[in-house]
Amino acid sequence: MCGILGGNVKNWDYQKGIEALKHRGPDAQRIKEYPLCCLSFARLSIRDLSENAMQPMESADGNVVITFNGEIYGYDKLRSALSKKYELRTTSDTEVILYAYMEYGDAFIDKIDGMFAIVIYDRRTEMLKLYRDRYGVKPLYYYLSEQGLVFASELKAILAASGNRKWEIDGTALYDFLCYQYIPDPKSLYKDIYKLEPAHCMFYDLRERKRKAYKKYWKLHVNTNAFGIKKEKDVAGDIRELLHQSIQEQLCADVPVGTYLSGGIDSSIVTYECSTAKKDILAFTIGFHEKKADESAYAALLAKRYKINQKKRILSSNDIRETIGTLQEIYDEPFSDT
Repeated sequence: MCGILGGNVKNWDYQKGIEALKHRGPDAQRIKEYPLCCLSFARLSIRDLSENAMQPMESADGNVVITFNGEIYGYDKLRSALSKKYELRTTSDTEVILYAYMEYGDAFIDKIDGMFAIVIYDRRTEMLKLYRDRYGVKPLYYYLSEQGLVFASELKAILAASGNRKWEIDGTALYDFLCYQYIPDPKSLYKDIYKLEPAHCMFYDLRERKRKAYKKYWKLHVNTNAFGIKKEKDVAGDIRELLHQSIQEQLCADVPVGTYLSGGIDSSIVTYECSTAKKDILAFTIGFHEKKADESAYAALLAKRYKINQKKRILSSNDIRETIGTLQEIYDEPFSDT
């Protein structure tokens, strides 16, 4: 999962901030101080487990630095193209993003597909550039004021880094929560802390200590006839092929891979497709004592039919009682999804 944190607000404790993200990246943590900002990273090793793939990662000339949480899919072709010009030292997707930026500039974002929160520090222009994936799978919070900019994967890291600061609740965000049962982007529960919106990027000038741009880099196009009108059976075939391709691309890892298998249609399709590519795939199932809510029997049927190694746990009301006190710490913000 990994966690990222950084910024240019003086006297904040970035060490304490990155420690608050250790649950996202238990394998290693690193902080790098630059004259105008700090970048830090908590690592969960998935691709290229070597020290060379650790972040923050610098380009060979030291001009560009990246810290990144997430995963880039199907990057082999892009890596192959970049390796003709640049000497790549790892097999990580992080390095591919870094040199894609070196090669294509801000247009690099159109070359990659995946779930990500990316921060690029361009030392040539002293600009911090923040990017969030197209559907907002990966979170990216940021604090912005006259003091400067601080970004993090989770709200708790910003709160931890700020020390004893008293944060003021944003009344409009609380109103939104009471209306919608969650706090919509770009607001957070606190004033001056925001969420970067999905498919958006933000540029911050470290010299001027000022935000220079905030823009949407991608839009979903719907109801288009660009590909003509297709028959139902052809659309079904296309969906099957796209699902297969997408799931295969997401199985790339240097560690064991598993799936969540609830017994419903979505997780069953994903688990089946995974099992066609990885015979040692692990499926994890949560069941319930309440039979009306329990689908674990269907999960067991699928696992048996396709010879998938399944791990199952039954949750009880006692488990919920033990967990409920930790929800605020885990989720940072209120939400009403029971």
